[in-house]
Amino acid sequence: MSAKNLIQTADDNRGGDSNDKNQTSEETGERADGGAVKFDTFDLAVYSQTQISTAGPRSHPVFTYSEHAILGVTGLELNGSHVELPGLGSKFGLYFLFNASGLLPSPGLFNGVTFNTFDFALMVDPGNHNGGLTASPTFVGFANGTEGDYALATGTTIASSDHFASTIAEQLSPTKLGQLVLKHSLVEGDRIQETFSPNIISRDGLSNGAPSKAEMVPQKILTISSEQLRHGDHQNGEGLFGDRG
Repeated sequence: MSAKNLIQTADDNRGGDSNDKNQTSEETGERADGGAVKFDTFDLAVYSQTQISTAGPRSHPVFTYSEHAILGVTGLELNGSHVELPGLGSKFGLYFLFNASGLLPSPGLFNGVTFNTFDFALMVDPGNHNGGLTASPTFVGFANGTEGDYALATGTTIASSDHFASTIAEQLSPTKLGQLVLKHSLVEGDRIQETFSPNIISRDGLSNGAPSKAEMVPQKILTISSEQLRHGDHQNGEGLFGDRG
């Protein structure tokens, strides 16, 4: 089941955005319109687990993997410089959900993995209630679960028969709420690319907060409204990994 089917989004029948005539500083990303910020890169902390399985006869084994990850957004950048998003980490949280499975050339070769399934979504934690992130061999998630979180965008991996687990790219599709919060700056088909070190799909199989980045490719400046993130009256959605009891 895709992320689009697992995540419920609310209608945006709240009226369209008015034309934005405020001046913007691309050097700082700050605006004078009550919280809108310009950026082109997400700073991330990676929490992930990789499970590897072997099937088939010894003479012709088939190696498969499943990957579950949450990429916590720790900050934003514009043209390589940090920009402040008021309320991030206190009034709300942002994170990417990342689920994948597929084939490996061999159990120790992770350059050239293929994706048979792929779920990807940019999520909001309104109120920043999810708690701390953790990854173990059996669980990746937040201490308090993800009840009430909603999606700004979903993504599908860019079609290819050969992927490097150190760099993965997706095509994005904004939700109705995402169009509102991102002020229509993200459009269907925009691309984002994550760079992982160590590789997100790896023999070690576990990451607890490794730094990473997700960049718009080619470079595109997005706008996000911290006021909408802090005060939006959005309908609850469902987290991709469910909630802890």
